[in-house]
Amino acid sequence: MLRILYPPVLMRFIVITLAVILTGYISFLLLIQITKNMRFGAENWTWNLISLIFGISLIFGAGIALWDYNTFEYEARAIPISSSGLVLLGTFDLQFYWDVTQIQPVENIDWGTLKPGATGDVTLYVKNPNPVGVYLFAAWDETSWSPLGAEQYFTFSWDHPSGRILKAGYAQRVNMHLQVHPDITGVDTFSFDIIINVDDDPY
Repeated sequence: MLRILYPPVLMRFIVITLAVILTGYISFLLLIQITKNMRFGAENWTWNLISLIFGISLIFGAGIALWDYNTFEYEARAIPISSSGLVLLGTFDLQFYWDVTQIQPVENIDWGTLKPGATGDVTLYVKNPNPVGVYLFAAWDETSWSPLGAEQYFTFSWDHPSGRILKAGYAQRVNMHLQVHPDITGVDTFSFDIIINVDDDPY
């Protein structure tokens, strides 16, 4: 994955690289002093060897800086989010549509592009095709999250009370909300399943 180095991040990258090079240079001077009177002392070193030492220091420093950049988050970035689907639990059926006319079925929920601290809103219509009224309860399936552990940065809710019955043959407008925590880190894209529990007894 390619990420852009923003000015503060680029500055930190350069500082870490230079710090490692400076450390290598000081070590180099100490080594010269220590080996001054030895057979293989610094006075016998060639420019190729010296260049090799500095080259290794540069590569080592850049490697540490790159690791630092990939390990820690510096910028609040937009997060494209998509739920992987709706899963029904229980013996009753349920139908989901995007429109009040119940023509466009819901196959996947796309939360669009969200930023840390923002909330995504989705409106859909839930129809009860069963011969009896049913109660609904929605939550996400923790085992379906990808990447693992990403759910700690989100809060899911919907505005259909668990104690409200959805009458047989009726469709109810429902709003779902997905809030992104302001301190989200290490997550670019993810998917999860929304579980809808359906029963003829209230939860």
